[in-house]
Amino acid sequence: MSRLYTKKKQEFDDTVYGYLMKRLSMPITDTDAYHTGHVDEKGNELKAPDDWSYTRLDKLVFDLKAILGDRVKNLGKAYADVDAYALMNGNVDVGKYAENYRQVLAVIEEAAYIPADLRGRAGETNETSDLPLGDRISFALSVANFLLYAARFSRFPNTVEIDDEVLPSVESTFGIRALGSQEEFLEYARNAKITDGRGLNNDGYVLLVRAARKIVSADILKPRGFGENNQAEQWRTVANA
Repeated sequence: MSRLYTKKKQEFDDTVYGYLMKRLSMPITDTDAYHTGHVDEKGNELKAPDDWSYTRLDKLVFDLKAILGDRVKNLGKAYADVDAYALMNGNVDVGKYAENYRQVLAVIEEAAYIPADLRGRAGETNETSDLPLGDRISFALSVANFLLYAARFSRFPNTVEIDDEVLPSVESTFGIRALGSQEEFLEYARNAKITDGRGLNNDGYVLLVRAARKIVSADILKPRGFGENNQAEQWRTVANA
């Protein structure tokens, strides 16, 4: 066997294994197939596959979960907090995944969810959100990207801009799934008191720079060729402000 084949096989097998473990450990009620009405809470098919949200792999995963029963709970524990899109892209250090995002997660969450007297210790606090850790990371980076675009536009992005630019650029810039809506982002801005009603106030710009410095120092930016609307250079520029 050539070195090219053996190296590629190991990398591909690791990617497939990680993604399959993630999918097996995911509650059915958190899957795309459930949210689009293709299956019920037990994975029983309600309507045939007709789009991206319910594929042959989804059907296989639901069948495996039914066969394995309670044993499936222990299979993917290590992958429970890792984003599925990150696993699709491969080369994920599962053991260090959460640690890579801890500082930027703390900056974003403490601004809106943690009382002022506890700020600066967000890394020690787990009760900032009802979301699983993987979703907290996705939402925090989506919020950060929303703030970046708000600074660029000198106003908050509208729903079309969020769907066409803000959310896709989260995935091309950080390599993880985007999460959130305009309503949720605006609610965050109000809770954090970083809005003047139309866009960011001075505190909002300060928060953006703080987040940018954590993002750059954590080395979580993907290279420009990773995807369309990659904002890596913009984040580095803001970090130097």
